[in-house]
Amino acid sequence: MDDGATGPSRDAAVSLFGPARNTILLLLGMAALAAPALSVAVGQAPGLGFSLRFAAMLVASALIALSQFRDPLLAAAGTLAPLPGVSLVFCGTFGTSLSSTAASLGALVYALGFSVALISGDGFAQRVADGEAPQASAMLVLQNNVRFLGPVLVVALGLPGLLAVADPQRVMPSLLLAGGNALAALSAWAAVPLAGSFLAGGEDFIARTNRTREGWTRRFERIASVARPPWAMSATGILVVLLVLGTFGSAKLDAAKVPALRLDAAAAGFVIVAAALLAGRDWRRTLAIAFAATGTLIYALWGYSRGGAAVDAPLLLATAGLCAICFAPVAAVAAGAALSGRSDAASASEAGILGSGPVAATGILGSLILLTPWYREFGAARAGFVLAILFAAAGALVFHPAVASVLEDIVPRRQTLAERYRVK
Repeated sequence: MDDGATGPSRDAAVSLFGPARNTILLLLGMAALAAPALSVAVGQAPGLGFSLRFAAMLVASALIALSQFRDPLLAAAGTLAPLPGVSLVFCGTFGTSLSSTAASLGALVYALGFSVALISGDGFAQRVADGEAPQASAMLVLQNNVRFLGPVLVVALGLPGLLAVADPQRVMPSLLLAGGNALAALSAWAAVPLAGSFLAGGEDFIARTNRTREGWTRRFERIASVARPPWAMSATGILVVLLVLGTFGSAKLDAAKVPALRLDAAAAGFVIVAAALLAGRDWRRTLAIAFAATGTLIYALWGYSRGGAAVDAPLLLATAGLCAICFAPVAAVAAGAALSGRSDAASASEAGILGSGPVAATGILGSLILLTPWYREFGAARAGFVLAILFAAAGALVFHPAVASVLEDIVPRRQTLAERYRVK
């Protein structure tokens, strides 16, 4: 069959890649500079305290990205990629009563975008290290990462959208958070591979990337064994116990008795299940993702209860941003398992942990570090943020793969006799 009959040739696609890449990166750069330009234009320069905290966050993210990629260009792209989403939040709050919440919302948006940037950039670096051309690697990574990006966008847009529907007074900040999340995630998904396509992909970069990948593989081989019995059953039992404890602990929250909050929590659970279905595509993995992601919300509420935080509209909005951050590593490992092409859940989970586990762990623990300058903004609720992020790391690397394997053992897939008994 003539290749040209099915669409543009590979050479044509590559020839269009350069101008499209340059245009996208230029637009994203202009979007990132919108907030600083607007602040200068209206004469509202940020305070010294905010500037120092934001600078500390950028320096920390640059160091984390450099340790992950071992390349200055990819590290710079990963550090700057989430800024268009942050810029949208600040531009939307200029001259309004919401300016006081812009700092914390912007930090949450940046943490989500940075996690997506690490995952997208890691996929690009691995393809280049395997010998593919940088431009071809960028196009393939953008295609494959849609499987990961879609579920993240569902949570990032769905949870703030629920808050906007439930309370008309929260419409503006909820829409700003949703828009900032979406723009930061999309920018990070596109900008890092596109910027990485400028790489020469020489032997030094390939050697550094392979050494880093081999080191992570050795560390995560033991973690990946959680997808095999008897460790899978043990991890699942631990998850059940933790969910029960977290549920009873969060029930002590004073606001838990408010019907409106219960309705918001139920709706949030529905959004998480929908995103889990989009990521897992199989009911077993969907349930595993949903259990792991719901646990982050439960432990956030438990942390609020232990810290004596008042559950008001700003905290609910921050919790929506927190849930998006915590869902990203779970979706990354699930997408890695699905793209591995392995038929059984245990092998697929192992592939997902070994392939996406290191960068997912770097992203979620990096978020814990990046939010450090902003915990004071969250007040007594900061314990809930820390608990939720730590639970998300365990959910992505341990609980979600284990539950998927256990469910397949309990309810096996349909197999032919030849597959079951390996008859050739």
